Amino acid sequence: QLLALIRSFLEPEEELKRIYFYVSEPFTEVEPRIKGNKNEELEEYKENNFKEYEKRVNKSGIIQSFNHAIAQQNQVKLRVGRVMFKFVYKFEDKEVYNGLEAKIFIPYLKLRQKQVDALLVHDITKLYCTKQGGCILLFSRDTDFVPVLEAAWEKGFEVFIANIQESPNSVPSDLKKSCNVRERSVAEIVDNLPHYTPKKKNFSPNEPFNNPFKDQLFKKN
Repeated sequence: QLLALIRSFLEPEEELKRIYFYVSEPFTEVEPRIKGNKNEELEEYKENNFKEYEKRVNKSGIIQSFNHAIAQQNQVKLRVGRVMFKFVYKFEDKEVYNGLEAKIFIPYLKLRQKQVDALLVHDITKLYCTKQGGCILLFSRDTDFVPVLEAAWEKGFEVFIANIQESPNSVPSDLKKSCNVRERSVAEIVDNLPHYTPKKKNFSPNEPFNNPFKDQLFKKN
């Protein structure tokens, strides 16, 4: 259904060449690096925040399955960015002995996505440097991409931002100055969904990709 949504933004005369899909590595792939650099902090974090740690591990399994399934699709190239980690300590009241409480430093793990934007910019740059014209359709509202989109347009590419008409979030004006907006209604998108797959009405807040189209590039050339 996700790929059908992307294809629903094609015009009848257009031919799909490649879908670039940008994701971050799951937590379970980051964990070995944490163990190698901050193993003591990691063990302390697991001891004091086991439920949060367990949730991260479980979510990683979902993300790994999702990434694998997407990567197996025809015309899809999966691009995986790295995740940076940092331990932040906060004071919390903890019972230490017979009801006595003390303020103790508790470690919390912060994860930050890296490289994804750089990968996308690299792919667009490589495209307009090696191909003669074509069409780029970007599923993102990030204005950081304005310079590379303008460069692609100057090299003869048509550049579009994909937008769902019913979306409460508008396309930023800086992006509109750099490229066109291609819109589809929810009804048009639903018509393009495979009839043999059940249509899911609601996304669970626990799913890893509540906004699955952020920072994804589909391109035709």
